[in-house]
Amino acid sequence: MNRAVEPKASQQEPSKAEFIRSVALRLFVNEGYQSVSLRHIADQVGMQAGSLYNHIESKQTLLFDFIQELEYRLLHSVTKYPITRFDGRAALSNYVGYYLRFSIANRDLHILSRREICSLTPAQKNSVENLRAQQVARLEEIIAIGQSQGVFFVENERVAASATLAMLDGVIGGALGGDLKIDVLIRLIQSLIYKSLSAAAS
Repeated sequence: MNRAVEPKASQQEPSKAEFIRSVALRLFVNEGYQSVSLRHIADQVGMQAGSLYNHIESKQTLLFDFIQELEYRLLHSVTKYPITRFDGRAALSNYVGYYLRFSIANRDLHILSRREICSLTPAQKNSVENLRAQQVARLEEIIAIGQSQGVFFVENERVAASATLAMLDGVIGGALGGDLKIDVLIRLIQSLIYKSLSAAAS
């Protein structure tokens, strides 16, 4: 007689390390990194503070891992498609769409990254800022393409790229209406950014 095989626990629920990470992320975002101690994290996951070191290196390393992971994956998201050099507007729409879709899906990580980069060590901060610089560079390249095609009109492409990303980050960090579908939100922001970059044409 065939007997049903009971799934292993690892297939049914996250590992202890993953559980610790999810609890720590929630606490960092809701209470602030500096206000959260390892003892507080340990209490929330139901273990002794010293036992956390069996699963994480340190609170500082955990924060860096969160932020670096977010920035690396975000960079991959906005650079995984080739830039269409014949259509700057389409390239901009793709960038904005991928940036928003990924960041909203990982909103807690995104908020933590923007809020707590000041809590990183200088070396960690440099690593993160390098990833962010590559995000800016890709958007700057897209704007330059639009400039060459007469689609965008800006005085400084680097400033325009940085300002555009600041707007996107503001959208993600703001109060997102629960009744506003993500596709509708993305189209709205794409339109606003396109108009801001082409305003001088009117």
